[in-house]
Amino acid sequence: MRRIRSNNKFWWFAGLTMLFTLLVVISLGVVFWYEVDPHQKQVLAQIIREYFAYFFIAIFFLIAAVFIGLDAIFHNYIIPISKITEQTAIIATVNSSFRIKLDGSQDIQRLAEIINLGAERYEMVRRDTNARIGKAKAELEAEKNVLAGFIGGLPQGVLVCNQEGRILLYNRQARNLLTPMGDDPEHGDANGEARGGYIGLGRSINNILDRNLLQHAQEELEQKLAEPGSLAVAQFLVVGHGGNFINAEMAPILDAEEHLNGFILVLQNITAQLKSKQQITLNIQKFTTLMRASVAGIRSAIESIIDYPAIEPSDRKRFQEIIHQETLAIGDNLDNYIPRITPRSISRWPLIPVKGDYLVAAVLQQALDRLNIDITIKHCDDQTWVKIESYSMVFAVLYILDHLRTVTGNDAYIIELIGEQDFVVFEITWPGRPLKLETLRSWKEATLSMGAETLGLTLGDILQNHGAELWTYRDRGEPSHNYLRFYLPHYNPERSQDQFKPAGQILAGRPEFYDFDLFNQAGQNAEIDDRPLTELTYTVFDTETTGLNPAEGDRIISIGAMRIVNGRLLRDEIFDQLIDPQRSIPQESIEIHGIRPEMLKGMPTIETALPRFHQFVTDTVLIAHNAAFDMRMLQMAEASTGIRFINPVLDTLLLSAVIHPAHRSHSINQIAQRLGVEVTQRHTAAGDALTTGEMFLKMIPLLAAKGIATLGEARAAARKTYYARLKY
Repeated sequence: MRRIRSNNKFWWFAGLTMLFTLLVVISLGVVFWYEVDPHQKQVLAQIIREYFAYFFIAIFFLIAAVFIGLDAIFHNYIIPISKITEQTAIIATVNSSFRIKLDGSQDIQRLAEIINLGAERYEMVRRDTNARIGKAKAELEAEKNVLAGFIGGLPQGVLVCNQEGRILLYNRQARNLLTPMGDDPEHGDANGEARGGYIGLGRSINNILDRNLLQHAQEELEQKLAEPGSLAVAQFLVVGHGGNFINAEMAPILDAEEHLNGFILVLQNITAQLKSKQQITLNIQKFTTLMRASVAGIRSAIESIIDYPAIEPSDRKRFQEIIHQETLAIGDNLDNYIPRITPRSISRWPLIPVKGDYLVAAVLQQALDRLNIDITIKHCDDQTWVKIESYSMVFAVLYILDHLRTVTGNDAYIIELIGEQDFVVFEITWPGRPLKLETLRSWKEATLSMGAETLGLTLGDILQNHGAELWTYRDRGEPSHNYLRFYLPHYNPERSQDQFKPAGQILAGRPEFYDFDLFNQAGQNAEIDDRPLTELTYTVFDTETTGLNPAEGDRIISIGAMRIVNGRLLRDEIFDQLIDPQRSIPQESIEIHGIRPEMLKGMPTIETALPRFHQFVTDTVLIAHNAAFDMRMLQMAEASTGIRFINPVLDTLLLSAVIHPAHRSHSINQIAQRLGVEVTQRHTAAGDALTTGEMFLKMIPLLAAKGIATLGEARAAARKTYYARLKY
């Protein structure tokens, strides 16, 4: 195809040259014809008629000679000069070890030799410089590895996010806690199904944890930062995969002006502790039941002896035996259950001390924003402290207000917070219909939810965790006033010996995955054509198929992909999935990609795998080599999966034609050779995706040298190339 295009250029060039020459000759002939007298015209006409064949042959050979000369000039000077320009740009930008090799005139070849000689000298200087840089980098890397080992060895999961919630740093423990091992969404479960969101640099934490919960915690941090001397840390409970409970501790990251610029999350699995507490509660209930039965038996026997002093000796002896047996039973129960319910074994969900006015302010604001309920504060003791898990506690109060509105029909309530010696009263007052105890009891047993948001816990769970009680009653003096009161344990910060260590204090270095430049990264935007190529987030992908004819039933059997974030190819964040095509695979295809039918048995079908891949590429620009084919294969699966890919797409085949229009070949192997990219695992989806990603990163500066800096400019330039006409 490239040869055809070169010939087309030659014929255009030759044709225009010959047309110009012909016009000049005709013009001179016309001028000469009008300058001679009639007699001379007759003589010339006679000569032309008699010797026309000779004139025609002479003109034919003249035209052939011109064409041969033009072809020699074109292929010995014009095309080689274009190639020298392109190949010199490669040496100067992305591959200094590349050397110019081409056919042409002696002058052109001499020019290429001089450029190669300069490249050799440049390469020597570059190697010396790189050696010095490498030595300094190795020393710095050794120090970083010590810190990376420290973070990687922490038992807690660590996540660092910017203010918009984009993940800037995470360790493997964080990925394992939020995406349990053996159920990794990047690889799916045994059936290939995804479980939850992906963790990765540049991805949003809001896709993994509840957005409202994180927003609430950030608001709590901002309020505490505004209070001098207040501990700027927020804690909350996350109900994770498989019902696991994760304690999340959030600490702020501040900029130079001490404004909130991001946050750190330290995660710890407390499922075992909570199960232990649940078992303790069950043991207490069993112990209480057994003790009540024994005490009732003893009491009944003693009352019978007291009420009947003249009781028969045999009956007295029988009652004494009952007392003895029940006493022994009490002793056995004490020995059996007391070790199980010792206070040292009882653990609670994480509670953190806050001022009571913070709880009131949070309820006031969220009741108005989320429920459109008007709250009036009658009194709030600003020196009162309580220990709460703020998100669940505020959610519980909002849940009650929402249900109170349904029962009473009121949209306005009065709140009062009073600090007593041993407890704090959080009181909600309203006029009109009272609340029945049966209704309140049913609320305690129901799972907390408002609209589409659910907490996964009951109101009774929240109260038990906080050591709180909830009661409702009517004011006898004013029957129109009804009250609902939370009784919370009073917290005294001066006498408390609790120590709270901010999460940020344990972060001292680089973990396995990091990219702090994302603090300044622009957010994702639907209109990204004006965004520079260097600022975008990409997913480089490739597919392997049963054949090359999508319209004739060929299907995808493998998808491989990895992400480019902030100019870095993230080799640890990959998507690599074999797919059962539910049809045979031709032998000629197997010889290319090496995927045999037995390797696909038990693998997920496209209906299962494609939704996971769609989730993996969310909010990114897609990159592929010969993307028209890969996108066509994805489109053919749209009908059966319901999945449609609307991401912007860049094709390295077209971009190579933009960068190097004088080159004939734009295959992966040829492009990689020109750009100095090592090709590994060719004709595997993951291997080709890796090579394509490295090629694309090398292309960005070459595109910039041609004035192509934004996504819109790259797409427009690619659209003008010859290869953009290819259809599948």
